[in-house]
Amino acid sequence: MRYTHAMKRKLRAGVFLVAAVVFGLVVTQTRAENAIAERYVEGLIATAVEILSDTNISDEHRQTAFQNFLADNVDMRRLPAFLLGQYARTPTDEQKADYLNLLQEFMTRIYLVRLQQYADDAITVTGSRDRKNGREVVVTGTIQLPNRAQPLSLDWWLLQQEQDDGTFDFHVFDVRVAGIWLAQEQRSGFVSVIRNNQGSFDALLQHLRKQIDSQASAHAQ
Repeated sequence: MRYTHAMKRKLRAGVFLVAAVVFGLVVTQTRAENAIAERYVEGLIATAVEILSDTNISDEHRQTAFQNFLADNVDMRRLPAFLLGQYARTPTDEQKADYLNLLQEFMTRIYLVRLQQYADDAITVTGSRDRKNGREVVVTGTIQLPNRAQPLSLDWWLLQQEQDDGTFDFHVFDVRVAGIWLAQEQRSGFVSVIRNNQGSFDALLQHLRKQIDSQASAHAQ
């Protein structure tokens, strides 16, 4: 079958129309995912502030609530391996189990102390940008500190995680404060500990225990 010039024009027009519809659907879906991601982060902020500023609970209950908050919202399927860098395959099964337990307690104690410093500061979500068709979204925001004229930038790197029922929920993979990604900074620290101890994974476990004990002692004083 030979195509006439008019038929070719109609065919091209049809292709462009389909492409425009598909692109429009993708853009619409991406915007919807980004809006969900922004609302998710706003919920995170509200929950964290509530936990950190509640004067009616004990420090022990606050720590438990914050630990549950991290467990529910941090991407603990991918983050632990990421923090080990090139040493992700180094630990034995027993060491890996110890590492996961210590990491959870380490994150709870370290970030509880850090975030309590900002519990009364204004954090605002300002927008978001898509990564990988909505499966990854970076939500942008600011935090206004009382001793600074200009707010600091905040970014939340969210990854979608498949749940047991087949649905997908966002979880936090990393947070950037004033241009510094915290998980990437932490990975550099963990990798340095292992490298400086001839590749010993036990050295990292000991390092985590010391950090946890140090925070516990400081909190007890």
